[in-house]
Amino acid sequence: MGMTEQQRAIERHAQTVLVLVLVAILLWVGSTTQKTAVQVASMTVQIENLRERVNRPPIQFDRIETRLDAIEQQLHGISNEHLEFRRRMNGEKDGS
Repeated sequence: MGMTEQQRAIERHAQTVLVLVLVAILLWVGSTTQKTAVQVASMTVQIENLRERVNRPPIQFDRIETRLDAIEQQLHGISNEHLEFRRRMNGEKDGS
């Protein structure tokens, strides 16, 4: 008992539909895989940027404090010079 022409035609159509469904699934999987790969690459770059930030040398507070101390000393010296100048100016006025 063989298949009739009509049964063979239906079987061929069913096979064609099955192949089209499989191709559509493969295209979807390929597209999803590509999107996932792009997202993973983006996350990898972000992780590397975060690692770089974490591995940067810490702020050198000692150096900043030393510089601030030097500036304070300069300001103190300027203030003393100003006071001395005012004393001399007042002394000259008083002495005249």
